[in-house]
Amino acid sequence: PEQQVKGIITDSALVKYFASNHDKITTSPVITQVISTSLLDLGVITPPPIVSASPDSTVLDAMTLMSQEGVSSIAVLHPGPDVGVLVSAVTVTDIGQLVIPSESKSVLSMKLAAFVSEIKNPHGMINGEDLYPVYSVLPTSTFGYTIEKLLATKVHRVFVAEEPEPSSPFGQGNLKGVVSLIDVLAVFARRLGIEANPGLMRERRRRGSSTSVSSTSTKSHHSSLRRNSSIGNPAMLGSPRIMT
Repeated sequence: PEQQVKGIITDSALVKYFASNHDKITTSPVITQVISTSLLDLGVITPPPIVSASPDSTVLDAMTLMSQEGVSSIAVLHPGPDVGVLVSAVTVTDIGQLVIPSESKSVLSMKLAAFVSEIKNPHGMINGEDLYPVYSVLPTSTFGYTIEKLLATKVHRVFVAEEPEPSSPFGQGNLKGVVSLIDVLAVFARRLGIEANPGLMRERRRRGSSTSVSSTSTKSHHSSLRRNSSIGNPAMLGSPRIMT
């Protein structure tokens, strides 16, 4: 007989379970200690190279990068010391929200600096606080806070940036690395005595997600151009990748 699917277990669901029930797990003292430990002390930050683009890159460049690298978000970096200063992050969801409703292909050539401002604008502010999700944490942020950020923003990874310089116009500092849901699960697994290789886990996820991201990017691309028969040269998809 055919087996009936009872449900799907996702990485975010597992992370949410551990975060919500760490005090009920048999080895809770170990898990609870991890929750309150900083990312720096935990050694959980994955250092560069990180998939990124400059503010002068276009939306099409970002879509191409996501498709090629099998990721759902990229860092937008301003040239600076070390890797660069984190300006913002752009996700496949952000692109879909702006590109799909568009009736013009001009949005594909929009610079990421303008794109970030565009997607932030509808969210507005309350009491001076920007409502657009901040996809970054500090090296000194606790593991628990980072998990909350991942779950609240509904992303697979958050970028880790230093404290910004007082004169920085971006509100964020130099990019130091990234923490993903896979990194979080690997930490929990090790504390519970389970062998875990986050690098291998990431590679498997990347292979599995690249098709999904590529499909989303293609739909966004075609939707924005469907009312214009002169789609342009397909060679545009070969825009140079901007890596760190």
